[in-house]
Amino acid sequence: MRWFVEEKTFKGTWSPAIYYSKEPPTEKGLSGSRTFRKPPIALPAEHNCLSLSEVIALYGGKEVA
Repeated sequence: MRWFVEEKTFKGTWSPAIYYSKEPPTEKGLSGSRTFRKPPIALPAEHNCLSLSEVIALYGGKEVA
């Protein structure tokens, strides 16, 4: 399964990423903790063919309050 997240970088900016795992990624990684902007999003199987930029266009960006 693919999971989309936006992680906070050491510079304080948000970086999109896709994780491949059965379970959703957690904010505790192998090299310490990480911060997600919002909970990981499970990508549906029909979106497996999309590139990272296409996934960002669909799921990324700031939350609208």
